[in-house]
Amino acid sequence: MRLATMTLLILTLAARAGVAQVGGNVGYGQAGGRARAEQNERAKRQLTREEMPPTDTSMFVDANVLMNVKADEFVATFGVAVEAETVEACQEKMNATIAAFTETLKPLSIG
Repeated sequence: MRLATMTLLILTLAARAGVAQVGGNVGYGQAGGRARAEQNERAKRQLTREEMPPTDTSMFVDANVLMNVKADEFVATFGVAVEAETVEACQEKMNATIAAFTETLKPLSIG
């Protein structure tokens, strides 16, 4: 019984991996599939007219800097998603959710 259960489990998992492989091959194996993917990647790296520097003698510099220092404060950003019949009802539900969340933070001394 154990052998049959293990065999069934292995066959099920192997079939799922095969479906993923077939799905990947469909995208690149079709006529022009690989060319479309390469064109999409090239388009991500080309600057549009709005992104070009203002003059021939100027340039834009984009930098990401990592500094290994001890943080003196932290900032957290949260999103709230609520559904309701009207906008006003949705706003009320969101305000209630945020108020309840901020109340639970007060005992932790978080402003």
